[in-house]
Amino acid sequence: MTSWERDFMCLWCDHFDSDIDAPDYPGPGLYCAAFPDGDGIPDDILNNKVDHRQPVEGDNGIQFHADRSEAGRRIVDRILDRLHSG
Repeated sequence: MTSWERDFMCLWCDHFDSDIDAPDYPGPGLYCAAFPDGDGIPDDILNNKVDHRQPVEGDNGIQFHADRSEAGRRIVDRILDRLHSG
């Protein structure tokens, strides 16, 4: 697993769509249930600059929900610690 995979919080969300080659996606972005259209997941969420456990404009009422694996929980906790420490 690469560093970006460990630090990319969206990969550890139950709503993330890992089918990046899906023909119905309109652009080159990464998509999920919250951001299925347009450019996909906003950069500030992808870069962990915004805590998407809280509502974000345009998220269709769907927020981050960690996968249930122990590894997923540990990684998400570490990313959130970094997000809130500045």
